[in-house]
Amino acid sequence: MPLLPRVNSEADEDTEIGLIGSTHTISGDGYTIRVQVSDPATVRRSSTSTVSVLVPVSIDVVDGAYDLNPSHWVLRTLSGQEIDGITNSSAPTAIGKATVTGHIEGVIPFVDYSTRGALTNDEVSLSLVQLVPAGTAGVPVGQWNWPEPVPITELPAAQ
Repeated sequence: MPLLPRVNSEADEDTEIGLIGSTHTISGDGYTIRVQVSDPATVRRSSTSTVSVLVPVSIDVVDGAYDLNPSHWVLRTLSGQEIDGITNSSAPTAIGKATVTGHIEGVIPFVDYSTRGALTNDEVSLSLVQLVPAGTAGVPVGQWNWPEPVPITELPAAQ
């Protein structure tokens, strides 16, 4: 799965921004949700060329219905590389594509299948996670930053 650049990967003035662990209330076409992205992110190394980072999220739909799709999430490294969330994962608590009307908790899986080194390089540090709803040309509506970049080698191993 190739890394594709975002049309606009920078947060604009309407983006809810905070630290990992904070909760944002986000509204869009037909929904209002409260989203928390928390630690600890974990890492799973399936092989030397396939690395997954699993980021825990909690979502409450306050109003309407929300199209939960892991591909609406982006993990960014300190060097600016971006990895989209994926909809299929072997992680038992991975959130898949679904329309949500209540509460859901689980992990968003970010997988690097490439040899570009986005997650496979031990020198990589994680910087932030963004929520980018479909149809918004890559403009994030929520962003969660680690207080300091987290080296991938310091993430606990996923169970």
